[in-house]
Amino acid sequence: MALPETIRIASAETEIIYRIGEDRELILQSLTSDNGRWVSPLEGPVFPSIPYRPGKGPKCLGPLSIVTPDGSTGLELRYASHALKQVASSIECLTITMQDALLPLEVELHIQVYKELDVFEQWVVLKNGSADPLRVPRLDSMNFRANAEDGIYLEWFESDEYNTAGVSIREKLNRGIRLLESRDGNRHKSGPIPAFILGFGEEPAEDSVPCMIASLEWIGSARFSFDLNNKEILEASMGVDQPLPPVVQAGESICSPRMTFTFSAKGKGPASRRLHDWCRQHLLPGGDRLRLVDNNSWEGCSFNVDEASVLQMMKDSAEIGIELYVLDDGWFGNGHAARTGDHAGLGDWEFNQERFPQELDNIMPAANQLGIAFGIWFEPEMVNPESKLFAAHPDWILRNPGRDLELERGQVVLDVANPDVQEHMFQAVHQVLAKYPRIRFVKWDCNASIN
Repeated sequence: MALPETIRIASAETEIIYRIGEDRELILQSLTSDNGRWVSPLEGPVFPSIPYRPGKGPKCLGPLSIVTPDGSTGLELRYASHALKQVASSIECLTITMQDALLPLEVELHIQVYKELDVFEQWVVLKNGSADPLRVPRLDSMNFRANAEDGIYLEWFESDEYNTAGVSIREKLNRGIRLLESRDGNRHKSGPIPAFILGFGEEPAEDSVPCMIASLEWIGSARFSFDLNNKEILEASMGVDQPLPPVVQAGESICSPRMTFTFSAKGKGPASRRLHDWCRQHLLPGGDRLRLVDNNSWEGCSFNVDEASVLQMMKDSAEIGIELYVLDDGWFGNGHAARTGDHAGLGDWEFNQERFPQELDNIMPAANQLGIAFGIWFEPEMVNPESKLFAAHPDWILRNPGRDLELERGQVVLDVANPDVQEHMFQAVHQVLAKYPRIRFVKWDCNASIN
């Protein structure tokens, strides 16, 4: 099979070129921006072999690691094929397929380009063609090497745990590993936001200094590492922070989340505006649509909601031009599990009969008459120990067997990998939305980490 001289994918201003090296290894040859006027320091092998081969450059981990049933961790990925597919107008997806030199394993590198917006997405797929299960300790979405002789500067963002949302941390990368890691499991409350900016040569400003902005499309725990060795070579790798290696069964596959990124030769401003445009056009449903101005019962009533207060708040809201009223927490649970605080009721998604004896039968017509849209709050993946659901299905809870439950906001997390839990969650939401199809908006909270 004749090997391609180069493999290319490009946007309006950025071009990524790969080549096939010795032993059919995949090598990033160049990444340029500003129509070739800026040449990035990114280059080098994409999937370094395991075990490390002396003389093949710095010892890097790469984006992928495996463990076979006999304990072997060897991996030697070789170029097999590539294809460039037209996904939509001005959107192309490059798939480069690699095969292990020994095992029947296949790895696909996917890079999707939004040409006019100058934005890329990248992800990796591992296919287990062997007859045995495979443990995968690491499957990162993006991994690259960069020459750091001129300096590489990192900017990242804290979370809201200590009122630091939006506060940026700026630093020059030095020798060793800089690790940004979140461990909450299902949100980024106490760990760093899964996004970063790299400045090349000096700290990037709004309108100067070449830079890269990247973000992981993943709401769970994330891990970004920036490893600068004594040869001034940076290896950066971004992906899921896995508490335990997932197992890929024979004949099955595993896919990493997508990593979104863009480059700018002229500072952070152009790059951030491209990502904003991409989010509105391709990530958020109806991203260019104006959202309704809303009033939420939580701010006015906290848990103390009932039919009379909702009707009054809707009337007051409509009078001042508010377009959407949202019934927040406190509408469900009965008896000892009535949702009068954060200690009870989660999991029991039936209307509280004292507060809403007619459920929404009176509220929805009133909203329609007032010309105001209506929304409602759910959190169906969570449960309070004080609930009918917990009493009936203690086996649905994520917990360490035999150990005390660790509560956050008085609640624990359901095992959403359990098909019975999935059905319960679906029915909890469906029974309300099907009975009241004029509900316009669902607020779905996530008030506890996976502990």
